[in-house]
Parts: sequence; structure tokens; C-alpha cells
Amino acid sequence: MKFNFLSFVLFFLVYNTSAQNVIRFYKDSRVGYKNKLNGEIVVTPHYQSGSEMIDHYALVIEGTKRGFINDSGRIIIPIIYDDASLFYHGISCVKHNGKYGGINFYGATVIPFEYDFASNFKSGLARVKKAEKWGFIDSSGTIIIPLQYNDAGEFSEGMAVVKTDKNKWGYINPSGKFIIEAKYEQAQNFVNGEAVVVYKDETILINNRGKKLKEVENREEDERERQEQKFHK
Repeated sequence: MKFNFLSFVLFFLVYNTSAQNVIRFYKDSRVGYKNKLNGEIVVTPHYQSGSEMIDHYALVIEGTKRGFINDSGRIIIPIIYDDASLFYHGISCVKHNGKYGGINFYGATVIPFEYDFASNFKSGLARVKKAEKWGFIDSSGTIIIPLQYNDAGEFSEGMAVVKTDKNKWGYINPSGKFIIEAKYEQAQNFVNGEAVVVYKDETILINNRGKKLKEVENREEDERERQEQKFHK
């Protein structure tokens, strides 16, 4: 059969445009999906919650379980998981039978279900917990940063805040190297190159080199202002 490149391109454009036109909507506190151009209902609103369509799929919640549907409304991964993240590089971190692991678009296990917790992927890494210790894995399930921390946050602006066995917080890069020394009693993620930390009972604002910028009198108000700056910058 002769390959018609023009027909293929037209099909691809039509398919992708159609997928982009499927949007989430709400009715009677339930989530459904419809074509935003003609209003045609693709999925009747019966899910408790659901994401927008991303790359032809959506994460949906039915009862207390999570699964995935495609832009035609067909269930492509069974709604059986107690927790689930959006896909990153073809991997979703999900919880099943009390443990977290990773699945691909076909629902096949690609990261063993052995973790007590697994987060979304940020900066190519997901934070995981096992035997009360935290570390980071990549999308192949390889442990990139050993499970050695008492606690850990997700990566933000190229750094993750982690808590050492001395109960001090610091910041590491995706290679696991400390960029900012672990010396803080409390610490938050970076927003616009700044983070709020507590050092020797003093709440301060630091930059991404660990330099003190100012004291923080109202921590919640300062955090809110920094978030607003990020959204409206």
C-alpha cells in the first residue's frame, strides 16, 4: 500500500485537535468531559474528581479509587488505585494494596510496589519513602539519591529540601549534593529564588545560595506574597 504522507499529517492534526477540544466540566458536584466546540458529551459527569485531558488521557477518581480514561471516555487503566499521579515520561506513581510503585500507559508495573510513599516526578525525580527513610528515584525506578533522609520535599527550582539524621534541614541538587548546608530547624521550598527557613529560632528569608536576605516577621503573609509573585510575575 502506498503511504500518503499528506493524509497522515491531516489525520494527525485532526486527531490532536480533537483531543485538545475535550475538556472537563462539572455538574451536580460530579466531573464529566465534553467537546468544547460543539458541547457534545464525551463522558457523562459521574466521577468524583478528574484532571484535565493531558496528552489524550485524564486521571479520574471514582469513589475512593483512581484510574485513567482517554479522550473518548474509555477506561484505559482500571480505576483500582488508592492514589495516583499524572504521567511523567510515561510513568505514573500509584498506590495499590498499601504500597506505592509505578505503572506505564498500559498499566504494567515498571517500578516495584515496595514503597510506603512515592510523589509526582519533579526535575526528573520522584521522592520515595521506605523503612522510614526518604530518597529519590528516576522514571526507570533506579535509586538516584539513596534513601537516607528523615524527611524530604519535592524538587523546586532545581533543589529539594531534605532532613538529615541530625534533624536539620538543607537543600540538595538532583545529584544529591548539598547546595545549602543542612543547618535549619525548618525549611520551605524555593519560590522565585527565595525560601523561608528557621535558623536558631529565627525565621529568615534566604536566597538560593543560602545567604540571609531578611528577617520574616509574619511567616504566613510572607509565604503568600512570594507565591503571588510567582503566579503574576
